[in-house]
Amino acid sequence: MDRNWVASILRDACGHARVPHQDFINGVLAGLEVGRKQYGEFAYRGRNNNKEGRYEARDCAAYALMEMADMQEEYKEGKVDEQVMAMSQQHLLQVVVMAAQIDQHFALARHYRLS
Repeated sequence: MDRNWVASILRDACGHARVPHQDFINGVLAGLEVGRKQYGEFAYRGRNNNKEGRYEARDCAAYALMEMADMQEEYKEGKVDEQVMAMSQQHLLQVVVMAAQIDQHFALARHYRLS
């Protein structure tokens, strides 16, 4: 894949989401490079990447839930105060919400592609 094209899409997405972009872009490009080195330039073409993306979104939600549970335990143990726990839980809940949206958008994209 053309790195400039990928970086442009990622920059636009981060701008739309109003989030910092450089670490995200570098991380995505690094992940694509690992895949290219391990599996070849076009190894992902022709695969059901929607299915894999949905699995990853669900994994992301599960990780967020585990983080929420850890934070609750730390709160109960007095390691963090209520405000820290509330802010952390709020952000992690947003991760779960976005993971659900990602799952749904992958499903819709697949539906339209196959219709």
